[in-house]
Amino acid sequence: MKYYCGIDIGASTAKLVIIDRAGRIIAKAISRSGIDYAETAEQLLTGACASASINRSQIARPMPRVPPVTNATLAIPVSP
Repeated sequence: MKYYCGIDIGASTAKLVIIDRAGRIIAKAISRSGIDYAETAEQLLTGACASASINRSQIARPMPRVPPVTNATLAIPVSP
């Protein structure tokens, strides 16, 4: 079975969720972001996979036709 993972890493907190194809939450994790965001993401993913008893290889890769959402993507123009 394939699962999907979303992660939000901000200045102080990092959050991760793993869902199945039906959108049900399989696992979630939250921690302080720290100074190494890549390491924080790695720790969250490792912990979430372990708590859900799934293998990392079961996490589907992002679909190429869906662009990643960034803060720049979400920016709202402000009129003067």
